[in-house]
Amino acid sequence: MNLLAFLLLVVCVIGLIASKKESAIVFFLVGCCYMTDSQGVSILGANFPIFRLLLLAGIFRVVSQGEGLAGGVNTMDKLLLGWGGWVIFASFFHEWLPGSGPKFAIGAVFNVLAFYFMLRSFCRSPEDIYHLFGMLCWILAPVAILMLVEQVAHRNYFSVFGGVDPVPDFRNGRYRAQGPFSHAILAGTVGAGCVPLVLATWSRQRLRAIIGLASCLLMVVASASSGPIMSLMFAVGGVFLFRYQGLVRNLVRAAIPVYILLALLMERPPYYLISKIDLTGASTGWHRSFLIEQTIAHFDEWWLFGTDRTRHWMPSQGRISEFHTDITNQYIAYGVNAGLLSMLLVIAAIWLAFKVVGGAARDERVDRNTKFLLWCLGASLFAYCASGVSVAFFGQALFFFWLPIACLATFMDRESISELANAEDDLEEQDMEPLPRSIQESPPYPGMRHF
Repeated sequence: MNLLAFLLLVVCVIGLIASKKESAIVFFLVGCCYMTDSQGVSILGANFPIFRLLLLAGIFRVVSQGEGLAGGVNTMDKLLLGWGGWVIFASFFHEWLPGSGPKFAIGAVFNVLAFYFMLRSFCRSPEDIYHLFGMLCWILAPVAILMLVEQVAHRNYFSVFGGVDPVPDFRNGRYRAQGPFSHAILAGTVGAGCVPLVLATWSRQRLRAIIGLASCLLMVVASASSGPIMSLMFAVGGVFLFRYQGLVRNLVRAAIPVYILLALLMERPPYYLISKIDLTGASTGWHRSFLIEQTIAHFDEWWLFGTDRTRHWMPSQGRISEFHTDITNQYIAYGVNAGLLSMLLVIAAIWLAFKVVGGAARDERVDRNTKFLLWCLGASLFAYCASGVSVAFFGQALFFFWLPIACLATFMDRESISELANAEDDLEEQDMEPLPRSIQESPPYPGMRHF
C-alpha cells in the first residue's frame, strides 16, 4: 500500500466511524471509487484490499455503537444469510487453491454480506437514500473526468495505485477507459446503473442531478463497450416506465411466452441474440452466448456444489486461469462457485427486491416522490440484472450490483411501507422541483394491482 492510498484509507476509516449515520456509507463508496482493489495489505496469507478494510471499519462501527438493522431482520436478510452459509458449505467440496476453497468463499461472502448489512444499518429511510444518491453525484464526477482523460490521453492515472494498466485496452481502433475498476465494461456498467439513482435526486437539487447524470454518461462513453451502452438503455427505459407502471406486469407476463416463441422460430436458442449486439465494433457477444450453451451442456458438473474446472467448456475461447474459462455471466459465476442453489438464492433476492418496488407502486398511501425513488432503485437493479447476462461483477463493481438490493430490503415488510406513507408530509413541506415531464406518473393502467 503506497502513501496516498494509506492516507485515503485513514480518512475513509475515520469518516466511516465518526460521521453521522447517513453519511458513513459515503466514505466507503469514496474508498471504492478512488482506489483500485490492488491496494491493501496481506495478513497471514489473507488479502485485505482497501474496500475490505473499510468493510471491517463499518462493521466495527455498527457493532460498537449498537446500530441495528432498519425494521429488524426480514426475509431478505435471512435469504442472504442462507446464501452465504451455503456458499461456505459448498466450498469444502472444492479444491483448496487460490480462487476456490473455504478461504476464498469466506472472503467472497464477507464482501457481500458486510456491505449489505452495513448499508441496511445506515440507510434507514427515504431521506437517508436521497442523501446517499446526492453524494453519489459528486463522487462519480472525478472518476468520470479521469476516465475521459484516459480515453483522450491514452493514460490511466489510477495506475499509480497498481492493479490497472497505465495504457488502456485498445480494441478495434478504440481505447477503452476503465478508471479504477478492474475492466472497462465494469466501469461503464457501473456508470449506466447509477443513472436511475442520480435521476432520483432530480426533484431535490436539479444541478446536482445533472452533474451526476453527465458523470454517468461520460463513464459509459469512455468505456467504449457495447455492454454498458445496453445497460444504459435498460436503465433509462426502466425509469421511463415509471410513467406506464400498468404495462410492466403485462411485459413481465409476456416475457416467458415470447422466449418460447423465439425458441420455436429460431435455429439457435434465443440467448444467441446476445451475439448480434455490437454497438461499438468491439463486442464479444458470441462468447457470452456460447458460454450459456456450454453451461447448460455441462450442467451435471456444477449443479450441486459448483466446479473447479470450466476450461474444457470453451477451450479455444478466453480464459482467466489454467482451470477456468472467462465466466462473463453473473448468474453462471454464482453457479460455478457454489452450484444451482447459490444461483437460485441470488435470483430469489433479486425477485424480492423487485417485489418491494411493486408493492410501493400500488400502495396509495405512498407519495409520488417516494414511489419514484424506489422505482429508480428498481430501474438500477434492472440494468445490473440485464447486464449480468453478459458480465460478471467483481472488485468494487460488485458493491454497486448489491446497492439497490440492500436499499430496497429496508422497505420489505408492511411496517416499513407504512413509514414511507408517513414520509409524505415531510416531503410536501420541502421546496421540491417537479419530476421531468417524460417520467411523471400517469393514471394507473386498467386492472393493474401488482407486478
